[in-house]
Amino acid sequence: MIVPENNLTNRHKRKRLVLIVFVPLISVTLFALAFEVVLSLFGYGNLIIYEPDRKLFWKPKPNQHCYTKIGHKPIQVNSKGTRGKDFEENKSKNVLRILSLGDSRTFGWGLSEPETYSGLIENKLQNYFGDSINV
Repeated sequence: MIVPENNLTNRHKRKRLVLIVFVPLISVTLFALAFEVVLSLFGYGNLIIYEPDRKLFWKPKPNQHCYTKIGHKPIQVNSKGTRGKDFEENKSKNVLRILSLGDSRTFGWGLSEPETYSGLIENKLQNYFGDSINV
């Protein structure tokens, strides 16, 4: 069977179009997918999630174990939506509890739990007074 010359050039053009357009597109897509997998393996896909709040506008979603964007430090958000380990609402009489209120510096953005000023204060007070101090 003899194929007309015009038909060969059309096939050649289609193959060339596939090579020029689709191969780079598939390559970039595969690279992006591999990059996403590597980043999520190192915890970069697990950033803190916020939810809307009528009084505060935004607050951290409760019960999260995630990482900060800056410094990639671990964060634990407890069941109350505050940073740190869970605590009982009704404290015993021999426990002194100190509440830290403030902005992202108070939250310790980019810092691990012991590096925040609340963590530093709690550590110093517990070293002096014992474990009956919660900050």
